[in-house]
Amino acid sequence: MNHSEIAKSGYANEQWLADLLSDWRTNSDAKKIIQYFGYDMDSVSDAYGIRLGNTGKVDVVLTVHQGAEKSQVGISCKKFSYSSGKGTGHVSRGIVDNYVFGFGLCYKVRESLMAYAGGYIVEGKKGVFFDHPFFCSKKKKEIIDGFRDNYDLVFTKLFSSQHFPPEYFAVTVENDDDRMLFVTELENVIEYAKGDRRVWFGREKTKHNLALGNVTMYRKGEELQFKMDYRAMIKSLGHRMRIFYINS
Repeated sequence: MNHSEIAKSGYANEQWLADLLSDWRTNSDAKKIIQYFGYDMDSVSDAYGIRLGNTGKVDVVLTVHQGAEKSQVGISCKKFSYSSGKGTGHVSRGIVDNYVFGFGLCYKVRESLMAYAGGYIVEGKKGVFFDHPFFCSKKKKEIIDGFRDNYDLVFTKLFSSQHFPPEYFAVTVENDDDRMLFVTELENVIEYAKGDRRVWFGREKTKHNLALGNVTMYRKGEELQFKMDYRAMIKSLGHRMRIFYINS
C-alpha cells in the first residue's frame, strides 16, 4: 500500500473500533472491552465510541454514562496485518520546531535536524542523512546528548499530549476476516518504547536515521517521523496486553 492507502486504512481501523464500542448492547466483545477499562456493565446506562480524527494523540474516545455520571476513556489506535510479516507503524509526525521545543532541544540540534529533514540546503541537497560528512562527530554528539538528556520527555511527547492524553493503547491485528485487538495501558507502551535507553545512528544496516530505544526517527517531506515495530511490542509486553478475539 502507498502512504495514502495506509492512512485511510488507519482511519478505517479507528472508525471500526468506535463503531464496535458503540454496539455494546448487542456485542459481547464490546462489553468485554468496556469492562477491561474498569466499568461495571450493570451500572452502564449508555456508551458510545467516537473517532476524533487527527486532533491529537487520542484517536478514539469512549464515553460512558452511569446514571447521571459521565466519564471518558481516550484510546490511541494502531493496526497491522498478520499475513504481512511486518508490524512497523507510525508513532508521531510533525515539523522540526515542534519537536525541538517539545523535547527541550538546543538550537544547535535544531540546525542539525533541519539539515536532516530538508529545511536547509546542504551542498545543494535538500535533506541529508546522518552518514553525510555534514554531520561531523561534534554535531552527532550534540544530537545524541540532546535526546539522551531529555529522554523521558521525548517519549512522553511522542505518545501522549498535555490536554487530553490517551489512557490506553490498542493495536488491531488483522488475520483474514478476523481481528485480534491487543489493549494495554499507555504507560506500558511508553516504557517498552524507551527500550534500553540508547540513542544511536542507524538501526538498519545504514546509519541514515536516529534510533531511540525501540523507536526510529525518519525524515518525510521536511518533517520528522517516528516509527516503532508494534509486532515486536506485542510479543515483548506479553501478558501486560489484554487480547480480544473479534470475529467479523
